[in-house]
Amino acid sequence: ITMQTFGNTNQFYLSANSNIGIGTSSPAEKLSVNGNIRTQKIIVTQTGWSDYVFEPDYRLRSLVDVEKFIKKNKHLPDIPTANEVEKKGISVGDNQALLLKKIEELTLYVIDLKKENRLLKKEVNVIKTKIEKKK
Repeated sequence: ITMQTFGNTNQFYLSANSNIGIGTSSPAEKLSVNGNIRTQKIIVTQTGWSDYVFEPDYRLRSLVDVEKFIKKNKHLPDIPTANEVEKKGISVGDNQALLLKKIEELTLYVIDLKKENRLLKKEVNVIKTKIEKKK
């Protein structure tokens, strides 16, 4: 089924395999839109959410390893490159899960840094106390 404008260009297309195209006559997905989409809300149902980051057996990369990866690859681990996104696009749900994973990992790094900061403060206080006693 095709709906066309006066210029004989396809504006709406329903393919034999039930894919719908808006602004395209060759929809590759259930809904393919050649143009911008404006909506108030998108709900994505997603499996494989990132809460596994908080499991005890999750291996959080060291910040040194993350830094090395970034220097070598110019992007965060597990995150697609700008070139990949430009060529292939991104899945909104998968990307949200990856971003949440990075936020959760950052939270774990901050917690570890806070613990390290507390220990260093205690050590500084011990040293200060020893110095004051020597005076």
